[in-house]
Amino acid sequence: MILRFSPGATDEERGAVAAAVEALGVPVTGSVGILVFGRPLAPEEALGIAALPGVAALLPEDPRAPTLREGLYRWTAASCLVLGLLVLLASHVPHQLAGPADPLRTPADLQPSWPLLAWYAFIDRAPGWVPVTLLPLLGTAVLLGWPWIAGRFADRRPRLHAALGVLALAAFAALAALGVAR
Repeated sequence: MILRFSPGATDEERGAVAAAVEALGVPVTGSVGILVFGRPLAPEEALGIAALPGVAALLPEDPRAPTLREGLYRWTAASCLVLGLLVLLASHVPHQLAGPADPLRTPADLQPSWPLLAWYAFIDRAPGWVPVTLLPLLGTAVLLGWPWIAGRFADRRPRLHAALGVLALAAFAALAALGVAR
């Protein structure tokens, strides 16, 4: 059963209802405006509780209230329906809007997104002895260790540390400009 308090119920009225329910020995869970009983009340008990001041309604539990399992089933079914409709739509829409793609040739007018312009410019201009494929791992290690690597250096020579940061940003900007001019 579910007990709903009236909107104007005072703390004393709520306390009196809680004490009356506790006297009946009924397990209760609740939130701000409702109490949910752990077992159904006898008709006399329900009438006594419903007659207390501050009680707006005493309702039987809704047997149609969905459980977590039913909610997951509904979400799964809805997801499968949407995915199935997308598959049917994709299978009936023409797949070739232009000629077939050549996987060995990238069109010249295709540019990478702007955060990667510097990276692609570096890859194009890197000497053969630079292990380009290992640079992301090296960069990750340097960035993760930077507080320990440059901590003392920044404390001792803050201007040189700031100058190195400005130099790194200038190199990034130059590589990005080369990527745009590509």
